[in-house]
Amino acid sequence: MSDQPPLGAILCAGTAAAFAAVTPMALLLGLATMNLWVFLSAYMLGVPIALVPSWMLGLPAYFVLRERSALTWAWAASGGFVVGGLPAGLLSLALSRDPLVGLGLLLWVGLLGACGGLAFRAYLGFLE
Repeated sequence: MSDQPPLGAILCAGTAAAFAAVTPMALLLGLATMNLWVFLSAYMLGVPIALVPSWMLGLPAYFVLRERSALTWAWAASGGFVVGGLPAGLLSLALSRDPLVGLGLLLWVGLLGACGGLAFRAYLGFLE
């Protein structure tokens, strides 16, 4: 990527990352219950929650990686893992006394965040 995309495109990529991070969980819940309302509710509740770390942590991470010319697929997935999993893991450690609960949540939500990071990179790849 030779020049930086406009800020609006970067915000749209962050929104796409939030949708991509919520999609696996929404599909899992929707298929497990075979209920369309559960599927849609997962999106209605999950996307606003996923937008917070996507925009507040993911966009600064993007600008740091962009400055170092390190926005590869691997770094996007790693960054998404950290951006998605770290806040959830720290919050669960604060609310639970069992560190394995925090680790499990960090890994699960981190994998969802990695999906979001890959979607972010794919969206920006379409702009190249």
